[in-house]
Amino acid sequence: MERWNKKDHEILTMFMEVYADTPVEQILILKEHIYEIFNLSISKKEAYEKRDKLNTETWWRNSWHFTKVIQFLMRPDFENMVLYLANHRVPRCGNIETLQYRLWQARQSHSAKNRDCFGSKYGRTLAMTLF
Repeated sequence: MERWNKKDHEILTMFMEVYADTPVEQILILKEHIYEIFNLSISKKEAYEKRDKLNTETWWRNSWHFTKVIQFLMRPDFENMVLYLANHRVPRCGNIETLQYRLWQARQSHSAKNRDCFGSKYGRTLAMTLF
């Protein structure tokens, strides 16, 4: 939303008025909360605080689907979801999840096959800093 122009914000405001107190509005609110947790948090502590604050709210409890989303966020795996906040050199965009998974796979196969799976010195260095 930070890239939206004035017209986009006006459309969203109108959209929110039309769909007030409906699941459509609640979806947008939940999306905004999740965006704040993962993209606007500066530290892992802040992400945990935002997650816990969302958990204490009650508006999402009427929906089975929203409840499942919040339960997923409350799992111990949340630590892995915000791992990138501990290392500020890890970019927050650009398919970082895919990059981390590929590095993890390469590292696992490196350990299992005892061979160098990284194509460059930079790749080896990046893998060592992430894992």
